[in-house]
Amino acid sequence: MSSDADNKGRNFAPEGWRTSVSASLRKALPWIGSAVVVAAAVTIYMLAHARPDPQAAADRERGIPGASSVQVQVLNASGNDGMALRLTDFLRSRGYDVVDIGNAVATAHTAIVDRSGKSGAATGVAEAMGLKNPPIRRQIDPKLFLDVTVVLGRDAGTLSCVRTQSWRNDR
Repeated sequence: MSSDADNKGRNFAPEGWRTSVSASLRKALPWIGSAVVVAAAVTIYMLAHARPDPQAAADRERGIPGASSVQVQVLNASGNDGMALRLTDFLRSRGYDVVDIGNAVATAHTAIVDRSGKSGAATGVAEAMGLKNPPIRRQIDPKLFLDVTVVLGRDAGTLSCVRTQSWRNDR
């Protein structure tokens, strides 16, 4: 058996292997370098010319967090199949992160529930749904990992965001 000391300095790679890798790498380096430079230039250009979203700026001024940072639960308590799925599609098309969808005990009116106390999250969801000054219940529960729960009541059929799917084209 040979020890590591005996093998020091020996090349166990097939003959010619090292030189071919080195030559290939030398040929590829200018291309790799060029790709990195182009990627950096494109990134800098995109960052410099990014147009701020006026709605996002207005939301920030009013204390409403960005839609993508709001985790929403949608519960169907309307008695009509598919309503929660329609609202989920609608909210996701607006950038909201719908993390849970399910059913609840039937109720007459659609309710918005603030689960996190995040300033404006529940208000932002309600406004996206087209609700004007809805009552927002505060039931903070950090164990749920949610910001907002929407409970669709029997009145959900009157909400344009679930009544039709024409909203898909008016983003």
